[in-house]
Amino acid sequence: MCGAACLSPGLLLLIVRRLVALTFLYVRAVIVFGIVTGFTAGTLRTHMVDAPVVSDATRPVMLEGWVAGVEPGKKRPRLRIEVHAIAALRLMRRWC
Repeated sequence: MCGAACLSPGLLLLIVRRLVALTFLYVRAVIVFGIVTGFTAGTLRTHMVDAPVVSDATRPVMLEGWVAGVEPGKKRPRLRIEVHAIAALRLMRRWC
């Protein structure tokens, strides 16, 4: 997936270094290469960890599960629940 997209800026960087003797152009090319690589990595990471989005209009639903742990929170204890089923989200079985 990333083959051509990640390889082409690297090849461009090598070509610029060979053709251009001016250091400031090479430094600019390295900076652009870093920016492109960073945005590419961020985009790939965003698509790899794609998760369902909870809408603003979510109302209370029935949740079945087991308490896996109790963690301290800022205001009160936080319960970590291993979800078995969510009544309103039966179609989204892969997230439960």
